[in-house]
Amino acid sequence: MQLHEIIKLSGIFLLVLFITGCAGSGSVKTYFQGFQGLEANFLKSNPKSAYEGEIFGIALTLNNLGTYTVGENNSGILSVNYDDYYYTISKDSKDMEFSKIKLNARSIAYPLGDQEYYEFLFEVKDFDILMRSVDTKINFNLCYPYRTELSTETCIDTRTRAVDVAAAPCKIKDYSSSAGQGSPVTITKIVPEMLIVGENVRPLYRIYVENRGKGYVINNTGKSDICSGENIARNANNLNRVSVNAWISNNTKLVCNPAELRLGDSENIVRCYVSDDQLSQFKRNKNNYITVLRVRLDYIYVDTKTVEMELKRINQVDIRSLDECGYYERPYNGSCKQLCEICAIDPKFKDCDDNLKPGDAFDSSFGCTCNKQKCAALSKDHQCIFGYCSGTSYCCSVNECRDKKDGDVCGDHNVCKNNRCMLNETLCTNKFGNLNYTCMNITNCDLSTKKTNQCDKGDNWVCCLPKKQ
Repeated sequence: MQLHEIIKLSGIFLLVLFITGCAGSGSVKTYFQGFQGLEANFLKSNPKSAYEGEIFGIALTLNNLGTYTVGENNSGILSVNYDDYYYTISKDSKDMEFSKIKLNARSIAYPLGDQEYYEFLFEVKDFDILMRSVDTKINFNLCYPYRTELSTETCIDTRTRAVDVAAAPCKIKDYSSSAGQGSPVTITKIVPEMLIVGENVRPLYRIYVENRGKGYVINNTGKSDICSGENIARNANNLNRVSVNAWISNNTKLVCNPAELRLGDSENIVRCYVSDDQLSQFKRNKNNYITVLRVRLDYIYVDTKTVEMELKRINQVDIRSLDECGYYERPYNGSCKQLCEICAIDPKFKDCDDNLKPGDAFDSSFGCTCNKQKCAALSKDHQCIFGYCSGTSYCCSVNECRDKKDGDVCGDHNVCKNNRCMLNETLCTNKFGNLNYTCMNITNCDLSTKKTNQCDKGDNWVCCLPKKQ
């Protein structure tokens, strides 16, 4: 074998090892396995029922468990569908009804996949019909661009000499995988063939594809509104279609037929082969050799997760008990308390492990004191845990109070008390409580007494005296 061929093969082997992972690098190899893309997981603490007039939250985490980044130029969409006959949605949640998704793929930087947290607040409308309860559904729809990529070695069998087959540098063999490539649409098998065409050989590959995820695919046409419901309905011909591209050797692009594969219940096969104008690269007067085959599938993936809610009427004889605390609240020592506050003092409380991730643990420093942005930053170090506080506050560990005196600032607009950052001890109550100031919605406020940046409940909450009646 000539020197330049040896150098070229060495580079090819290094590329294959980098992409697929060697036997001693299991952590790299597993990134390119599995059948998941973006996965929505609802928090265990989400309610199963609510009373008329009640406000409740539905929270979920969105994880990218696959190997393709959904980013700035190819963002996905999370949309929410609900029956507005029974529900209204809060203003902040209304802004998230059609949210852009940007999540990094699994990698060394994100070994468990990138994650985002979403929480939607609903209010149950009063019943105007004679019924005690009604079963409803809230649908969370994921629509996002994704890609399946596979790089594998392949033998180019020139069949030019009548020699012992065992002495050939390589033999043609099928590729098969039951582990996937880290994406919902997977390549299960590749069957190579070498067709003799005059003094050349034409490599041809039969590629078998399956949708192993729980949703369905749409052909990625590149349109920015491809994930809108109207667009999907208008373009029914794009349903269950994936775009197929393949390359061999030094980026020689193959002709794939069909270029857009329709996925069905039976075998889904696409044939990719070397075109006539590239045949001269594959002469029969060469020895067999190993090169790299690359296959790429592009598509839009659509999946829906459903929450079932029982809505109940409140009658005069149906008085809510202490067991009916607000969402993320639990009865504790005779009153309803935020779950975060309970777990900070009693980590073995029955619901404290509902939403914990590996590495999460409560201690006495945790409180409902952080905003969403700060919690997202702290959660990577297990210093904030989603799904334990209601409203716009999140359960985080605020260590600065350990070395501060009562009244010092902590969290966003809270203050320290007994070396803990306290939810109900805002700057407003600490500085102006003796003047009867308190945090309230601006609509109930005497605007002449308004003091800003003293409360932690959102932009519409200010420190003031109430309006005079």
